[in-house]
Amino acid sequence: MEEKIDKLFTRWKEDTAGGYVAIRSKGELVFEKAYGLADMENKIPVTKSTLFHIASTSKQFTCFCILLLEESGLLDIDDDVKKYIPGLMPYECSITIRQLMNHTSGIRELYNLYSFGGLLFDDISTNEHIRNYTKRLRTLSFKPGSDFSYCNTGYFLLSEIVTAVTKESIREFARKNIFDPLDMKDTFWLDDYTEIVPNMSQCYYDDGQGKWKKAFVSSEVVGSSGIISNPADLLKWTAHYLAPIICKPETLRKMQESGVLDNRTETGYGMGLYVSKTHSGLRYFEHSGSTGAYRAALMVFPEAELELIITANNAAVDLNQACFTIASIISGQNCTPTNYGGNIPSLPEPKLLDYSGNAEGRYVILDSYVVELKKQGDGYQLLTPRETFPMEHVEKNKYVAPQMGYHFFLFDGYILINALGKTIRSDKLNTITLEPERIHELCGLYYCHETNGVFEVEATMGGILLRHARLGVFTCIAKSDSEFICLFESLCTLSFRNNSFELSAARTRGLLFRKIGSERNGNKSEYLECNP
Repeated sequence: MEEKIDKLFTRWKEDTAGGYVAIRSKGELVFEKAYGLADMENKIPVTKSTLFHIASTSKQFTCFCILLLEESGLLDIDDDVKKYIPGLMPYECSITIRQLMNHTSGIRELYNLYSFGGLLFDDISTNEHIRNYTKRLRTLSFKPGSDFSYCNTGYFLLSEIVTAVTKESIREFARKNIFDPLDMKDTFWLDDYTEIVPNMSQCYYDDGQGKWKKAFVSSEVVGSSGIISNPADLLKWTAHYLAPIICKPETLRKMQESGVLDNRTETGYGMGLYVSKTHSGLRYFEHSGSTGAYRAALMVFPEAELELIITANNAAVDLNQACFTIASIISGQNCTPTNYGGNIPSLPEPKLLDYSGNAEGRYVILDSYVVELKKQGDGYQLLTPRETFPMEHVEKNKYVAPQMGYHFFLFDGYILINALGKTIRSDKLNTITLEPERIHELCGLYYCHETNGVFEVEATMGGILLRHARLGVFTCIAKSDSEFICLFESLCTLSFRNNSFELSAARTRGLLFRKIGSERNGNKSEYLECNP
């Protein structure tokens, strides 16, 4: 078993950042191991006491705080959010606490707002920053309850509700009501990014050129993220899922029930947890986390009494895939998920065909981001926004990216990707060339009130570029003379109409940018007029 598990973490080496893996089966700790360095600069190895940022894995604790308040009769999760934080919710329609927990509120994603407002990931991010952003919002991505869109903003608002009801920070409330009662002595919400944390790991990433660099997390935003912990403490929490001692059993069952849309469609996301089944029929719930180069994964198979915790300061391993593989090794069953990634339909198993074409080009993945295939010898390279992965030829039109564990099947004009038991299709991007007159019409400065951000559309050979003073220049691929795909780190689309464009990304739809003048003419008076 140890040899099989070690193979999953070969990219965590003795002289690189790494992680910690802990596995408990039927109440017995069956595997526990540290990999790599907690601090590469000082050659400090990862140990059992090393602390990690668990990022979005924190969300389940946010929901648990809310449900504890409901248990105490201090709120109802079907209450309108404005009942508790009226100043932060400028929307006329009703949004409930349940919809925040289920990611069905339609509120815009805070990290999209950051990006489109001109902030970089490692800029300082505080709760007050998010409060200011939410006060500027005027529109939703969709009607509350009608759709699912993962939203960190909603979880920040949940932490604000905890504070509004209890008159104390979520850090203090969680300490008193969760972490102290469960003897999780090394777990807390980091609400001050300058705080000195003993035994805290540093996080690092490979820049793709063979050099390791330090990643920075300068955020103190809570609710959506922010918990510091280690696997030993997190196993105390997963044990509580199997045998609750600080809440009613129905409270934890509520967290593990899938959210339901207005049309009765299940979302596959409960309250701070993804919930589903494996192909062998085992029920599981889980949540992973990612910030900087920190990674975390928590997965529980309740009927099998199997608990898996992985924390890392090295982003080189897909922790969710590792958890499903480990679960298969431990249980002896097929633990690939039936609907990993939500309710995206899986295509039939790809057929092996002779293929002699050229698959080089850009491909759209799940309407969320763009990857590029480039020829390399007899195979290809897969270029993602962050990393480059070699693809090895297996047979006929089948390739594998060993570092990712994904299988690729190449066809003319599209590829099929098989990962975690699901097959998805990705079409090659086709582009058009714009007429010079149309390019001239599109060029200029555009301003968005909700993000307080300004972009400039510039001309390039046969098309346009999107420029931001801090973020840089981004290629725009023309699907028509009004519809473009813009290559941010995550894919976004631009739809031009009547001297404006709507910008949409995976978690935010329809941000309106109005044309305010031409940078080339030096006319910024309109920007000053519409920038309160």
